[in-house]
Amino acid sequence: MPERITTSDDQELSARYFFIVARDRPDILQQARTRFHDDARIEVITDRRYGERRSGRGRSIVERRLRERRKPVGLGSDLRVYPSVVAQKHRMSYAELEETIASLSRQCDELTTENDRLCNDVATLKGRLEALMALDAARRTEVSVALAEAERALSAIRDRAAPSIQVEAKSNDQDLRSA
Repeated sequence: MPERITTSDDQELSARYFFIVARDRPDILQQARTRFHDDARIEVITDRRYGERRSGRGRSIVERRLRERRKPVGLGSDLRVYPSVVAQKHRMSYAELEETIASLSRQCDELTTENDRLCNDVATLKGRLEALMALDAARRTEVSVALAEAERALSAIRDRAAPSIQVEAKSNDQDLRSA
């Protein structure tokens, strides 16, 4: 019985399949693509294999494998005999799923640790920023007080200098008139 996949819409879909077409049959490839275009469960592809991948050269002297692990090609899945074949997409084994979960768990732990470190860094920087803002406000107050004192001193100097400037200006005006 095929695997069942539940989508977010609570629709059950059968397991995903490859519809593999021999490279020398583009007519069947086009027909299959047209026929299965709207079926999300089936992916139509061209056979990508080119001959035997294993070569007799370079084999080790001592055979390490206990037995041949390759499954023999059945007559029904041989594209040399039939122009197309349907194959179920790979499903992860329980061991592969456990390994994936363990890896994701490690990544999650690493990200949690990194997030905690970054949160601490942000809190430290926030504290430093608040301290600098307080220092800036204190400096601004000091500068404002110093400017106010400088303006008062400048006004006092102007006020003291103003009568003598007026006396000089009057004497200059009188000198110009008499001349």
